[in-house]
Amino acid sequence: MAVAATKTIDVWRMKKWWQIIAPPALKGAMIGETPALTIDEAVGRTVNISLSAVTSDVKRQNANATFQITGVKENRLQTRLIKYEVSPSFIRRCVRKDRTRVDDSFICKTSDNISVRIKPFLVTAHTVNGSRETLLAKLARTTLRDVISKLDYSNLIEEIVSNRLQKNIATALRKVVPLKTFEIRVMEIIEEKKETPKAEAAVKIEQKIEEPKAVEEIKAEETPKEEVKKKRESKNKAISKNAETNN
Repeated sequence: MAVAATKTIDVWRMKKWWQIIAPPALKGAMIGETPALTIDEAVGRTVNISLSAVTSDVKRQNANATFQITGVKENRLQTRLIKYEVSPSFIRRCVRKDRTRVDDSFICKTSDNISVRIKPFLVTAHTVNGSRETLLAKLARTTLRDVISKLDYSNLIEEIVSNRLQKNIATALRKVVPLKTFEIRVMEIIEEKKETPKAEAAVKIEQKIEEPKAVEEIKAEETPKEEVKKKRESKNKAISKNAETNN
């Protein structure tokens, strides 16, 4: 009996390439393309690319940007920048002998209530003592928090990508300690975690298991007055018998 030939379908050939567009803060530049059977299938993917390829600025080749695809508009994939990071090789080149490196990490909010983690990176022009180092870190944190709280997230991206934020903060800090380098090492969105229904159910189950134990302990502690009196009388009788035998 002849066996019918099966036809294999190459799914990869069926996919199309869809354009990925940068957010308006980066002038809607094309980031690249991604393959998918339908354009909606690509929503949620992330793309990591050198910032110089997006801005066409060679000076920004030391920084990388991570974009997340958020939706579709005019048959093109729209994104938002979720992380900005300076390459570790650039950080290593900035650190030299007879200089002090200062790192920090903290969370702050933009004017449109988006939580971001900021990791500033500073290198002084010469070695400084511990008190100066602490003062520099505190001043950098308070200044950054004050500036970021007045910017919405889109403007914050523009300020960091254009390097204006770094220059303004460095100018303010140089009045305290001479600096060689000031950079935002990492800037990323912090997603607020919501408690899942499973976690809430687990808490309720634990409470139900613990309630009977608590009730038994309360009942054990609340003994009737008559039982207490009987115990005291039996103790007194035993003490008197022991006294008579000793005599």
